[in-house]
Amino acid sequence: MKDKLRALVASVIIIFYTTTVAFASTSILGSEQMFEGKVQVADGTYYYENVFYSDQSGVGPQAEFYFEYNPNTNVVPVISDGGSVYGRYDIYQNYNDLLSNNLKPVAGVNGDFFSLQTGVPISHCISDGYIMSKDKTGQDSIGFMEDGTAFIGWLEIKTTVIKDDLSAVVENINKYRQPHQVYMFTEEFGPETHDTDPGLVIVLTDISDKISIDGEVTATVESVDYFTGSTALPKDKIVISINDKLKEQDNYKFFESLKAGDVVTIKSELSGDPRFLEAKTVMGGSQGRLLNKGVVNDKLQVGAAPRTAVGVREDGSSIFYTIDGRQTGYSYGVQLTTLAKRLKELGCVDAINLDGGGSTTCAVIFPGYKDFTVTNSPSDGSVRKNSNFFFFVNNQKPTGNPSKMFIYPLDMKILSGAKTTVTAKMTDDSFSPVNSDNITFSTS
Repeated sequence: MKDKLRALVASVIIIFYTTTVAFASTSILGSEQMFEGKVQVADGTYYYENVFYSDQSGVGPQAEFYFEYNPNTNVVPVISDGGSVYGRYDIYQNYNDLLSNNLKPVAGVNGDFFSLQTGVPISHCISDGYIMSKDKTGQDSIGFMEDGTAFIGWLEIKTTVIKDDLSAVVENINKYRQPHQVYMFTEEFGPETHDTDPGLVIVLTDISDKISIDGEVTATVESVDYFTGSTALPKDKIVISINDKLKEQDNYKFFESLKAGDVVTIKSELSGDPRFLEAKTVMGGSQGRLLNKGVVNDKLQVGAAPRTAVGVREDGSSIFYTIDGRQTGYSYGVQLTTLAKRLKELGCVDAINLDGGGSTTCAVIFPGYKDFTVTNSPSDGSVRKNSNFFFFVNNQKPTGNPSKMFIYPLDMKILSGAKTTVTAKMTDDSFSPVNSDNITFSTS
């Protein structure tokens, strides 16, 4: 093996994490770039870590961490909620949940805004083409095609339950029930609905398929009953729950009239950008757009903070962006307008804002290593349990054949003539680590 690795050095790809000290290109974040790093972590997927210095009063350093993703089928973006829509899980828990489902996540950032009390996301969430969570309102949303090509467009989904020539609207899917709308729950929400007030509950069985953005699903009514408090969410069934305060409304009366054995149709219709019909992964942006066709939104809220966002370039590639903040002397944070301008600097034409503040989290497996590592400094002082996360999942199978070499530490700075110790790590073509104990290499 030792001889094989030595012979490989002539052809292996050696990837250095580049660093510079000031005087690099300027940015909306600052006039001096104190640190610049880039490393490829999977096919078409690059991790960047930069520090700029702003001479604006009270600002100082700005530390950003982001991923550039170029569409390909070897690595695809997915959404993880840790195993259930209800509840909160940190990025490590989500990472382990993906592993338990035989997926290979290599990087991730936090996702949607959410309720701190329930962990339920505010916006739409579509996974593998099926609705995980749907809000009553339409939203600017980011969608990813099967090959990872990204776009941002308007997404509104109308869902109705039909029996013969009668129908009723379902405003929300897998959201925490409120006393003024109809809610539909699937097993993805968790083991129970967590309702607290009395309400009407319809249990549907014999579900023909999962609910997609646009399509029809048939189901059979198993029971119609009244509950005070939470209702179990059985596997492979759907529960419709309506607060008793809606007793006088037509939707309530429709569901109350159903009987065990009735066959109903659940119909979803897309209103908005037709590209969502082909999208596999979708996340809504309840806060609206940062960028729209290259134009910065002029109605963004003020106030600097840690931020997370996702932007799309003209060619369908995307930027998953985080920047730290609220940490004096390390990173100040940015206003939403500055965030939009930075994404535009990075080539994005459209962008939406994701949850920021203490939720902002960026993590990656550096090539050659096995550990999943949070690279930013969350402003809470530790990683926050959030609603959901974007992850990049590597679909390539390991070959075990050495192909690429990576030199660490990543933030090395030395003067001419000085000496330091470096570590060499190797991966195969799939960016999976391979043994690098006996590597011999040289560089000038």
